[in-house]
Amino acid sequence: MWFVVTAGSRERRDAIIADIEDRTGCTVLVLPMLTDFYIDLEFPVVNADRFAGESEAGRTDASATRISEAAAGDLSTFDRRLLLEIQDGFPLTRTPYRDVADALDAGTDDVIAAVERLRDRSCIKRIGCIVNHVVTGFDSNCMVVWDVPDAELDDRGEAAGRLPYVTLCYHRPRRPDQDWPYNLFTMIHGRDADAVDAKIDELAADPLPYDHERLYSTETLKQTGARYEDLID
Repeated sequence: MWFVVTAGSRERRDAIIADIEDRTGCTVLVLPMLTDFYIDLEFPVVNADRFAGESEAGRTDASATRISEAAAGDLSTFDRRLLLEIQDGFPLTRTPYRDVADALDAGTDDVIAAVERLRDRSCIKRIGCIVNHVVTGFDSNCMVVWDVPDAELDDRGEAAGRLPYVTLCYHRPRRPDQDWPYNLFTMIHGRDADAVDAKIDELAADPLPYDHERLYSTETLKQTGARYEDLID
Protein backbone atom coordinates (compact mmCIF):
# COMPACT_ATOMS: atom_id res chain seq x y z
CA MET A 1 0.00 0.00 0.00
CA TRP A 2 1.31 3.41 -1.05
CA PHE A 3 0.35 6.78 0.37
CA VAL A 4 1.65 10.33 0.25
CA VAL A 5 2.00 12.48 3.35
CA THR A 6 2.11 16.25 2.90
CA ALA A 7 3.03 18.46 5.85
CA GLY A 8 4.29 21.94 6.58
CA SER A 9 7.58 20.72 8.06
CA ARG A 10 9.71 17.62 8.23
CA GLU A 11 9.00 17.34 11.95
CA ARG A 12 5.25 17.39 11.36
CA ARG A 13 5.59 14.81 8.57
CA ASP A 14 7.58 12.48 10.81
CA ALA A 15 5.02 12.84 13.59
CA ILE A 16 2.23 11.86 11.19
CA ILE A 17 4.19 8.80 10.03
CA ALA A 18 4.87 7.78 13.62
CA ASP A 19 1.14 8.06 14.37
CA ILE A 20 0.32 5.87 11.36
CA GLU A 21 2.77 3.24 12.57
CA ASP A 22 1.24 3.33 16.06
CA ARG A 23 -2.31 3.01 14.72
CA THR A 24 -1.59 0.22 12.22
CA GLY A 25 1.26 -1.71 13.84
CA CYS A 26 3.00 -1.59 10.43
CA THR A 27 6.43 -0.17 9.68
CA VAL A 28 6.32 2.64 7.11
CA LEU A 29 8.88 2.69 4.32
CA VAL A 30 9.68 6.41 4.18
CA LEU A 31 10.73 7.46 0.68
CA PRO A 32 10.85 11.26 0.28
CA MET A 33 11.28 12.58 -3.24
CA LEU A 34 14.86 13.79 -3.72
CA THR A 35 15.04 14.60 -7.43
CA ASP A 36 12.27 15.43 -9.90
CA PHE A 37 13.09 14.42 -13.48
CA TYR A 38 9.62 14.76 -14.97
CA ILE A 39 6.17 15.09 -13.40
CA ASP A 40 3.14 15.81 -15.53
CA LEU A 41 -0.26 14.20 -15.95
CA GLU A 42 -2.06 14.98 -19.20
CA PHE A 43 -4.69 12.46 -20.22
CA PRO A 44 -6.19 12.37 -23.74
CA VAL A 45 -9.89 11.81 -23.14
CA VAL A 46 -11.25 12.22 -26.67
CA ASN A 47 -8.99 9.93 -28.70
CA ALA A 48 -7.72 6.37 -28.70
CA ASP A 49 -4.19 6.96 -27.37
CA ARG A 50 -3.04 3.96 -25.38
CA PHE A 51 -0.91 5.98 -22.95
CA ALA A 52 -1.05 9.35 -21.25
CA GLY A 53 1.34 11.55 -23.21
CA GLU A 54 1.45 9.25 -26.24
CA SER A 55 0.70 12.08 -28.67
CA GLU A 56 3.49 14.28 -27.31
CA ALA A 57 6.44 14.70 -29.63
CA GLY A 58 9.96 15.87 -28.87
CA ARG A 59 9.62 16.22 -25.12
CA THR A 60 12.76 18.01 -23.96
CA ASP A 61 11.86 19.42 -20.54
CA ALA A 62 13.01 16.47 -18.42
CA SER A 63 15.77 17.63 -16.10
CA ALA A 64 17.18 16.82 -12.67
CA THR A 65 15.62 19.18 -10.13
CA ARG A 66 16.77 18.65 -6.55
CA ILE A 67 14.18 18.74 -3.79
CA SER A 68 15.17 19.57 -0.23
CA GLU A 69 13.15 18.27 2.70
CA ALA A 70 14.04 21.51 4.47
CA ALA A 71 12.90 23.77 1.60
CA ALA A 72 10.70 26.72 2.49
CA GLY A 73 8.57 28.74 0.14
CA ASP A 74 9.08 32.10 1.90
CA LEU A 75 5.52 33.04 0.98
CA SER A 76 3.96 36.39 1.72
CA THR A 77 0.84 36.58 3.87
CA PHE A 78 -1.24 37.32 0.78
CA ASP A 79 0.24 34.36 -1.10
CA ARG A 80 -0.60 32.08 1.82
CA ARG A 81 -4.18 33.36 2.01
CA LEU A 82 -4.56 32.93 -1.75
CA LEU A 83 -3.34 29.32 -1.69
CA LEU A 84 -5.76 28.51 1.10
CA GLU A 85 -8.63 30.11 -0.82
CA ILE A 86 -8.00 28.14 -4.02
CA GLN A 87 -6.80 24.82 -2.59
CA ASP A 88 -10.14 23.21 -3.47
CA GLY A 89 -10.15 24.84 -6.90
CA PHE A 90 -11.32 28.11 -8.38
CA PRO A 91 -15.04 28.93 -8.19
CA LEU A 92 -16.99 27.47 -11.11
CA THR A 93 -18.37 30.84 -12.13
CA ARG A 94 -18.01 33.27 -15.02
CA THR A 95 -15.69 35.46 -12.90
CA PRO A 96 -13.53 33.10 -10.81
CA TYR A 97 -10.61 35.49 -10.29
CA ARG A 98 -12.90 38.33 -9.24
CA ASP A 99 -14.74 36.01 -6.85
CA VAL A 100 -11.45 34.92 -5.25
CA ALA A 101 -10.44 38.58 -4.99
CA ASP A 102 -13.73 39.42 -3.25
CA ALA A 103 -13.17 36.60 -0.75
CA LEU A 104 -9.70 37.98 0.02
CA ASP A 105 -10.85 41.63 0.04
CA ALA A 106 -8.31 42.32 -2.70
CA GLY A 107 -8.22 43.51 -6.28
CA THR A 108 -8.63 41.13 -9.21
CA ASP A 109 -5.32 42.32 -10.68
CA ASP A 110 -3.62 41.49 -7.37
CA VAL A 111 -4.97 37.94 -7.47
CA ILE A 112 -3.94 37.38 -11.08
CA ALA A 113 -0.46 38.78 -10.42
CA ALA A 114 -0.07 36.53 -7.35
CA VAL A 115 -1.19 33.44 -9.28
CA GLU A 116 1.32 34.21 -12.04
CA ARG A 117 4.05 34.81 -9.46
CA LEU A 118 3.32 31.51 -7.68
CA ARG A 119 3.21 29.70 -11.02
CA ASP A 120 6.59 31.15 -12.04
CA ARG A 121 8.02 29.86 -8.73
CA SER A 122 6.38 26.43 -9.28
CA CYS A 123 4.25 26.82 -6.15
CA ILE A 124 1.36 26.45 -8.61
CA LYS A 125 2.12 24.03 -11.44
CA ARG A 126 -0.76 24.91 -13.76
CA ILE A 127 -4.35 26.07 -13.93
CA GLY A 128 -6.59 23.35 -15.34
CA CYS A 129 -9.25 20.76 -14.64
CA ILE A 130 -8.69 17.53 -12.73
CA VAL A 131 -9.56 14.43 -14.75
CA ASN A 132 -10.39 11.07 -13.16
CA HIS A 133 -8.11 9.08 -15.45
CA VAL A 134 -9.51 5.70 -14.39
CA VAL A 135 -13.02 6.69 -15.46
CA THR A 136 -11.66 7.83 -18.84
CA GLY A 137 -10.15 4.42 -19.47
CA PHE A 138 -6.64 4.73 -18.07
CA ASP A 139 -6.96 1.85 -15.63
CA SER A 140 -3.73 -0.06 -16.43
CA ASN A 141 -1.30 2.03 -14.42
CA CYS A 142 2.08 0.83 -13.26
CA MET A 143 4.75 2.32 -11.02
CA VAL A 144 8.07 0.73 -11.97
CA VAL A 145 10.92 0.96 -9.47
CA TRP A 146 14.48 0.61 -10.71
CA ASP A 147 17.87 -0.15 -9.15
CA VAL A 148 19.99 2.34 -11.08
CA PRO A 149 23.72 2.83 -10.36
CA ASP A 150 24.01 6.08 -8.42
CA ALA A 151 26.63 7.52 -10.79
CA GLU A 152 24.22 7.11 -13.73
CA LEU A 153 21.04 8.23 -11.98
CA ASP A 154 20.72 11.75 -13.41
CA ASP A 155 21.48 10.76 -17.00
CA ARG A 156 19.19 7.74 -16.89
CA GLY A 157 16.42 9.61 -15.08
CA GLU A 158 16.43 12.46 -17.60
CA ALA A 159 16.46 10.00 -20.51
CA ALA A 160 13.46 8.10 -19.11
CA GLY A 161 11.64 11.34 -18.28
CA ARG A 162 11.86 12.48 -21.92
CA LEU A 163 9.88 9.47 -23.15
CA PRO A 164 6.30 10.59 -23.87
CA TYR A 165 4.62 7.59 -22.25
CA VAL A 166 6.43 8.15 -18.93
CA THR A 167 4.17 10.44 -16.89
CA LEU A 168 6.23 10.54 -13.67
CA CYS A 169 9.95 10.07 -13.18
CA TYR A 170 11.77 10.82 -9.95
CA HIS A 171 14.45 9.74 -7.50
CA ARG A 172 13.72 8.48 -4.01
CA PRO A 173 16.25 7.00 -1.56
CA ARG A 174 17.20 3.37 -1.25
CA ARG A 175 16.43 1.70 2.07
CA PRO A 176 18.74 -1.34 2.15
CA ASP A 177 18.03 -1.92 5.85
CA GLN A 178 14.37 -2.47 4.84
CA ASP A 179 15.18 -4.59 1.77
CA TRP A 180 14.43 -1.74 -0.63
CA PRO A 181 17.23 -1.39 -3.23
CA TYR A 182 15.38 0.86 -5.69
CA ASN A 183 16.15 4.53 -6.31
CA LEU A 184 14.36 5.52 -9.55
CA PHE A 185 10.56 5.57 -9.99
CA THR A 186 8.74 5.77 -13.32
CA MET A 187 4.97 5.78 -13.80
CA ILE A 188 3.12 4.74 -16.93
CA HIS A 189 -0.63 5.35 -17.25
CA GLY A 190 -2.22 3.21 -19.95
CA ARG A 191 -5.45 1.75 -21.22
CA ASP A 192 -4.15 -1.78 -21.80
CA ALA A 193 -1.97 -3.83 -19.44
CA ASP A 194 -0.18 -5.70 -22.24
CA ALA A 195 0.71 -2.42 -23.95
CA VAL A 196 2.01 -1.01 -20.66
CA ASP A 197 4.12 -4.11 -20.10
CA ALA A 198 5.54 -3.75 -23.61
CA LYS A 199 6.59 -0.17 -22.85
CA ILE A 200 8.23 -1.31 -19.60
CA ASP A 201 10.13 -3.91 -21.63
CA GLU A 202 11.34 -1.07 -23.86
CA LEU A 203 12.47 0.89 -20.81
CA ALA A 204 14.30 -2.17 -19.49
CA ALA A 205 16.17 -2.51 -22.78
CA ASP A 206 17.12 1.17 -22.93
CA PRO A 207 17.50 3.56 -21.15
CA LEU A 208 17.02 1.48 -17.95
CA PRO A 209 18.67 -1.95 -18.35
CA TYR A 210 18.55 -2.66 -14.61
CA ASP A 211 16.74 -4.77 -12.05
CA HIS A 212 13.22 -3.50 -11.48
CA GLU A 213 9.80 -4.31 -10.04
CA ARG A 214 6.43 -3.61 -11.66
CA LEU A 215 3.87 -2.32 -9.17
CA TYR A 216 0.46 -2.18 -10.82
CA SER A 217 -2.31 -0.13 -9.22
CA THR A 218 -5.19 -2.41 -8.20
CA GLU A 219 -7.39 -0.13 -6.08
CA THR A 220 -7.60 3.55 -5.18
CA LEU A 221 -8.22 3.88 -1.44
CA LYS A 222 -8.05 7.67 -1.26
CA GLN A 223 -7.16 10.45 -3.67
CA THR A 224 -7.29 14.10 -2.75
CA GLY A 225 -5.25 17.25 -3.09
CA ALA A 226 -2.92 18.54 -0.43
CA ARG A 227 -4.34 20.66 2.37
CA TYR A 228 -2.57 23.85 3.36
CA GLU A 229 -4.13 25.02 6.62
CA ASP A 230 -0.68 25.01 8.27
CA LEU A 231 0.42 27.83 5.93
CA ILE A 232 -1.14 30.27 8.40
CA ASP A 233 -0.43 29.94 12.12
